Amino acid sequence: FPVTIFAGEGTNSPQISGNAAAGGLGSIAYLWQKWNGSAWINAGGNDTSQNYSPGILYQTSVFRRLVNTLNCVGVAASVSNEDTVLVYSKPNVSAGLDLFKCKNDGLFNLGGTPSGGTWSGNGVLSFNSFNPSVMSIGTYVLKYYYTDLNTCSNEDSMQITIRDNPLVFAGNDINICENADSFLLVGFSPLGVYRDWE
Repeated sequence: FPVTIFAGEGTNSPQISGNAAAGGLGSIAYLWQKWNGSAWINAGGNDTSQNYSPGILYQTSVFRRLVNTLNCVGVAASVSNEDTVLVYSKPNVSAGLDLFKCKNDGLFNLGGTPSGGTWSGNGVLSFNSFNPSVMSIGTYVLKYYYTDLNTCSNEDSMQITIRDNPLVFAGNDINICENADSFLLVGFSPLGVYRDWE
């Protein structure tokens, strides 16, 4: 059977296929084992079948199969060659920090690392962009998906909170004479926040 197969971290490993054993006396018994770093231990699960499904793996693992016949008590089992399941790590994916946008902010591109992934969620436009001006006030959860060259995938999420535009009043119109002394502008709102006159 194959010497090396590949799996993504945290995903179901492909089945390890073993040839049907032949010869011997009586019924054939299989036992799959796994190397734990210092010894061979029973693999668990369907480890007495001709083929073996390792299940979800998080690190590279090595398996072998023992074959014996039930009539050959005390006889050493035949040992297969080792079969390695090479587990690729998931890519580290970041959607970035949560964002706060005003209702009148324009279209902008969503980031995400590594680049080359795709965004999903309410309000996501083509080319991974987002336009607060066409969305309602509120908080939106967006997800960023990325698949690497080993076909391993991961995702991350972030929030965009859209706030209403502030109501701004510059004050009543003022009539002044040419060359009048400087004076303070009053009657504007809101107070106590960042403001700029021009």
